[in-house]
Amino acid sequence: MKNIKYYISIICGLLLSTLLFANDITISAQLDTNQMRIGEQQNISLAIEYNSDKTLIIPDFGKELTHNIFLVDTFSFQSTEDKDKSIRKAKLPITCFDAGEYSFEIGPFIYDSDTIWSSPLQLSVQTVELDTTGVIKPIKPIRVPEYTFKDYLPKILTVVAIILVFALIAFVIWYVLKHKKPKFLPKKAVAKEKADIKALRELEQLKSQNLCEKDEYKNYYTILTDILREYFGDVLAIDTFEKTSDEIIQEVVASGKVPLSVIQNLQIILKEADFVKFAKHKPTVETGNLHYGLSLFCINESKHLIEKEEVRDTQN
Repeated sequence: MKNIKYYISIICGLLLSTLLFANDITISAQLDTNQMRIGEQQNISLAIEYNSDKTLIIPDFGKELTHNIFLVDTFSFQSTEDKDKSIRKAKLPITCFDAGEYSFEIGPFIYDSDTIWSSPLQLSVQTVELDTTGVIKPIKPIRVPEYTFKDYLPKILTVVAIILVFALIAFVIWYVLKHKKPKFLPKKAVAKEKADIKALRELEQLKSQNLCEKDEYKNYYTILTDILREYFGDVLAIDTFEKTSDEIIQEVVASGKVPLSVIQNLQIILKEADFVKFAKHKPTVETGNLHYGLSLFCINESKHLIEKEEVRDTQN
């Protein structure tokens, strides 16, 4: 009787220690599904709750988690603390390549000095059904999707938008170039007509007007003296239009460049012009022609001054 009581006390002690231990750590494991086909993948949700005062050693899982059950990727545990409890969770990605019924546990975990396994898992791995009839089925034609205008509309709008953008850029460039004020452009050098050539041309034009024959002597001598004033003003670089006839002669003499014969004939022409314009003197046609000839003489006999000036400019 005493032996029976002894064994009963031992059994009760073991049960009590097991319950206390079970309350100290919990390792739960759960599959996403209990059925899968060969080569498919799923996860095992693993949760461990234990006393934070104790030490838990997690095994180093290899590629093969258990017989024919393989890990397909690495994983890591997420840890949280709740008062005196530690909670660690992870998802183990697995696959299987052999059909069959599998019953397995996750572990072993070392908890202090004890070895612990997870709750058992049941997994049914099925083969992929193959068509073994041997009947070759005809190849189905490629199905071309039917497109509607709505399917093409985004692409059409994109192309139109791109075209409009480029058109706008081109217009802006054209507008700016068209309305852009040109920078300073050097004026084309216009060859200035030589003073003697210009004077001779104007004298020829005066002669063609036949003013003396028309009894327009005042107009004739005004144009004649203006031609001479401009000519000698250009040749000697003096202001002849603001000076009297006597002042012009003085300027010509003071230049020291003009021959005496030219000065004398120029003085004759200017005095005759003053008589006609201011004293209402009326010369003859012959006198007008004479003074025309003297004007030609003055220009032809003094044009060497222009040639000397051109040579000096070339040397400079």
